[in-house]
Amino acid sequence: MRFASLAVFFGVLTSVASAQFFPRIGLTPQNAAAGSGELILTISGRSFTSGLQVMWAGEPRPTRFIDAHTLKATITADNLSKPDLVQVSLTDTNSGEAASDPIAFMVYVPLAAP
Repeated sequence: MRFASLAVFFGVLTSVASAQFFPRIGLTPQNAAAGSGELILTISGRSFTSGLQVMWAGEPRPTRFIDAHTLKATITADNLSKPDLVQVSLTDTNSGEAASDPIAFMVYVPLAAP
């Protein structure tokens, strides 16, 4: 019985050890009006390296490494042309693997002036 408990413990430990935990990221701005034109998206977090690339709906965007806590990416007017809920994430260009969980960016319909 003791060996079975030990095997279960090590099985759980192995599962936890192999799980990938990504740092949380934040976006500034968090949304934009459809048709608003190009913008520079600031991604904040921690432990950033120069090999990270911002992904916009799964597509790479020009990314500038500022420091270990800040990246900036150019989001084109075409990317903001219509309403959408876009997933933004980071990818490590060296390994090709994900480097963050995705976070939502809303492209919304601007309200008409009364």
